[in-house]
Amino acid sequence: MQQIICMNNATRAVICLILLLTTISIAQVVGSVLFVSAQVASQIVLNDLSITEDEVQQGETVSFSVTFENIGNAQTTATARVYIFNSSNTLIDTINYTPTSIAPNQQKVQIKSWNSNGWPAGDYVAKANVTFTPYNASTNVSNELSLNFEIIIPKGGGASGPPLEPGKQELGEKPVVLPPEITPIIGGPVDFVKFPVLKEVVPGQSAIQGVQFTNRRDTEQVVEIEVQGIAQDWIAVSNDKTTVMPGETRNMDVAISIPQDAQVGDYLVRVDAKDEGGKSSDFMVVRVKNAGGERPAPVVLRTVEVDRVNRKTTVNVAIRNSAQKKIERLMFEDTVPQELEGEQVAFMDKPGEIKQIEGRKALLWEVPELLSNEELKLSYTIDGVLSEYSPYVNWYAYSIEIAKRVDLSELVLITDLSAAAIKPGEKGQVSASMLYVGEEPLEVSMTLEAPAGFIVEPNYLLVTLQPRSAFTARFDLTVPEDALESQLVRLLVFTDDGQVSARLPIVVLQPAEAPPPSAALISLKPADVTMLGLLIIALVVGYLLYNRRRDGGGASFNEERLEYARSLKKLMKAD
Repeated sequence: MQQIICMNNATRAVICLILLLTTISIAQVVGSVLFVSAQVASQIVLNDLSITEDEVQQGETVSFSVTFENIGNAQTTATARVYIFNSSNTLIDTINYTPTSIAPNQQKVQIKSWNSNGWPAGDYVAKANVTFTPYNASTNVSNELSLNFEIIIPKGGGASGPPLEPGKQELGEKPVVLPPEITPIIGGPVDFVKFPVLKEVVPGQSAIQGVQFTNRRDTEQVVEIEVQGIAQDWIAVSNDKTTVMPGETRNMDVAISIPQDAQVGDYLVRVDAKDEGGKSSDFMVVRVKNAGGERPAPVVLRTVEVDRVNRKTTVNVAIRNSAQKKIERLMFEDTVPQELEGEQVAFMDKPGEIKQIEGRKALLWEVPELLSNEELKLSYTIDGVLSEYSPYVNWYAYSIEIAKRVDLSELVLITDLSAAAIKPGEKGQVSASMLYVGEEPLEVSMTLEAPAGFIVEPNYLLVTLQPRSAFTARFDLTVPEDALESQLVRLLVFTDDGQVSARLPIVVLQPAEAPPPSAALISLKPADVTMLGLLIIALVVGYLLYNRRRDGGGASFNEERLEYARSLKKLMKAD
């Protein structure tokens, strides 16, 4: 060892390299792709709380929007709530949003209507938070956001007075406070058998609604039609005077044209059919809604019609995207009035799903996208008609949810993919570990894609992943006899909604006598290491003798050099 230390720097570097190379231990090569995994936990952050208008007219229906995000790594169920406080900091109302499943890194927007009818003018505060299932997180509630808004009396005072009794509504151009009950009046020359009970519009909108009435008397009736409760230039009927024969049913169109500057709120329209012997009256609430406000959200416009002959209630819903960008995915939820929950529901155009949500009968639709300024129309019927209209006109229990479609990679995490090196013609095993962070069982398909000539068994795996659990899949892989170098394989996990994948290099071991360049770093047998060591020692000795002669030295065999030669001989014998 002293001789090595006394050598110059160049010689020392060469011998250190020799010692490093000759002490390498060649082991079996293992390919592995390891992904970092963390503890499964959910964490919800409330990003935004907004209202369509911060000045709300009495009786106006506004929308509260909450935007929240799951910044954890596990899917969870989140429930948003908005609490309404008056100027005395007293809680007066709570808006409960539908519980929703939210994936990691997913953001959702939920929108729900709130009617200001019954609350006095003044200052109010809305506070919101989101509760969720934490799954190892330290808390189950998000941060809190708040906003201020004001309930005001409409100009002209239309909605500030007491509710007006049906049948005593006078001509006006102002919204009103609706009476607690709205019931048709019978006894005139005809009976209204088909009538629009609720018509929701936005300023500047026009619409035509059909009305049917039947003469149930034994003699012909000369009927005069009159409309009250709304400005005469806002509404018109197709025929204001007609003769109806006994048993005849007559159709009439009611044209509605709302000016651009119309005040938002409820207008109680009364349609009278009368003659000298009396009159029949039916009622329609024309609800003018805000078209979007400063922060436009989708506007939901509902029309409710009753058909007393066929005993059906028809609901038409129009959803308008008033924003300047498209909505990638929209979920609309409608609840059936409690008085009609036991009746049959039939979808007329786009099918929806009927579910029970918090004890209520709910109808759900999912729309893949809604373009800017596009309108979606949904229709359904309910077997049954209510004789009193307040459940129809107070139909506010709907919600909208906006969220991007969940990518499978957010729910299924491949945590490890590995395989031992395989010799040509032999079989090895590929092991894939994954973590599923979803809340519900998920059925997935798995396959291992390999180059031509490689045999994978089984071809496919069909697996049901359990909520928040780990799973390991194993595939047998047979390498062809003529495989000359390493190859890549790909694990593919997929469902109808997406896929996730990972790649792994498979090391193919080659015969030692002809190792290909792409084999492992070094593939040598013990005898090969011995021969290589002797060759390198000979080269070192020659290098040292060359330097000695170049420096003018002779072949003097002193005691020190003789001892060094003996040590080299012992080293060769030991090898």
